Amino acid sequence: VGFKKELIIEHVGESYKGLKITYVVQEERLGTGHAVLSTRHVIHGRFLVMNGDDLYARSDIERLLEKEFGALAQEHENPSIFGVFDVNEHGKVMRLVEKPTEYISNLCNIGCYVFPHEIFEKLEHAPQSPRGEIELTSGFSDLAHEIDAYVVPVTGYWLPIGYPWNIIDATEVLIQNIQ
Repeated sequence: VGFKKELIIEHVGESYKGLKITYVVQEERLGTGHAVLSTRHVIHGRFLVMNGDDLYARSDIERLLEKEFGALAQEHENPSIFGVFDVNEHGKVMRLVEKPTEYISNLCNIGCYVFPHEIFEKLEHAPQSPRGEIELTSGFSDLAHEIDAYVVPVTGYWLPIGYPWNIIDATEVLIQNIQ
């Protein structure tokens, strides 16, 4: 947690359906990689990371969790506004390029990952981006050179809800997918 953390902690509480919740405070906003790195002292083993302002289909997350290391991805008509995966015929990541200026593929990174614990070492040594941040994708790319990472294409849904008007679209999809 970071911005308005008190509201989140007050609303969510200390547990959810019997599971204890541990909050980690990111004191400075130094990027997505830094946010994950801040959790190093409470994470043991493999773990899942999801963008907080996106919704993902449970079935896609379950398929991702079958991998030791990987990310969800979705084809997009304008891939240059995303991180883009270059994968082989088995879905193994060959490279991840953030907002490429030339076409690599249309398979876009949508911010849902499963990481082995080794990601922390990569993030600890990741260079800062031009914005002065530690990028999660930089750590992903570095680790993918040492450990096979796989892309899992979305077959359910991915709903970015970064803007208030996205909530209407998300509500419609969620109502249609109530199980």
